[in-house]
Amino acid sequence: MKKIFSLVICLLISLLLAVNSYAVNKIVQININGQDLKLSHSPIIEGTKTYVPAIELFQGLGINSTWETSRSTAIIERGDIRLQISIGQKNAILNDFEISLNSEPKMIDGVFMVPIDVITDTFSIDLYFNKYENLILINENLELKYDSTGSFVEYEAQLTDSKPNGFGRQYRKDGTLIYEGQYKRGVRDGIGTIYWTNGNKYLGQIKNNKIDGTGQLEYIGIGTYQGHFVNGLKDGTGIFSWNNGEQYSGSWKNDMLNGNGTYLFKNGDEYIGKWLNNKMHGSGTYKFKNGKIFKGIWNKGIKTGGAYVD
Repeated sequence: MKKIFSLVICLLISLLLAVNSYAVNKIVQININGQDLKLSHSPIIEGTKTYVPAIELFQGLGINSTWETSRSTAIIERGDIRLQISIGQKNAILNDFEISLNSEPKMIDGVFMVPIDVITDTFSIDLYFNKYENLILINENLELKYDSTGSFVEYEAQLTDSKPNGFGRQYRKDGTLIYEGQYKRGVRDGIGTIYWTNGNKYLGQIKNNKIDGTGQLEYIGIGTYQGHFVNGLKDGTGIFSWNNGEQYSGSWKNDMLNGNGTYLFKNGDEYIGKWLNNKMHGSGTYKFKNGKIFKGIWNKGIKTGGAYVD
């Protein structure tokens, strides 16, 4: 029984490692107006704040900056805006007026780091952060495009030939968001967030207007899926965590459990084995919460053979 139990644990660990390979925390990437910003040091997330190397950010945004060593202060200028920020200080000077910052600049590992929103808010630069992909999109020159009747703003976006191209947001008539993220010639394509009226939300990769690639789909009141999609359907490896405590980790096909996977039931039982169209199908191992282990064969969810392991 110990050998079987060890085998089950090894299989579970191997499967979880394979499934989680796409979900490992990625380094935060920054993209400015469609161009990746090369950074010598990775951005750092502390709580709700993202700190980025200041000098490289300023250069990427075309912002002039000077550094006063004696005061550990940076003077940042763009157009008629002049901002003075100092390491460890939440007070700053904006055009000769003192203001308060939500977070202070820091020196981290010898690098001057600033909360990115301090800069984007001060200089009125649009910022979008996709938490699943750990991607920050900084966007300028967004234009408003009204719907065909001219009654409401349908897009706030970088436009080419009146079509979203680059970054943009799409709105419903009531002003609520439908989508925010990357476009190519009027088509959602790249990294973005989709919002449904029922509260569901998707964050991740999109191709030709369809969820495609890796991402996270949040089903309001039901649970969350993290994994691979093909043409809008869960397809590949992924993890679905239900709000009732159940979880499936493994292979998907056509939006259903198909292939090898592990299902953790809310009562503490666990099944490791093969699936077909959301049903246990083929060989598998069922581990009961009380420690008993059954190795058997299932046919479309019905147990057809096998035995308990001592």
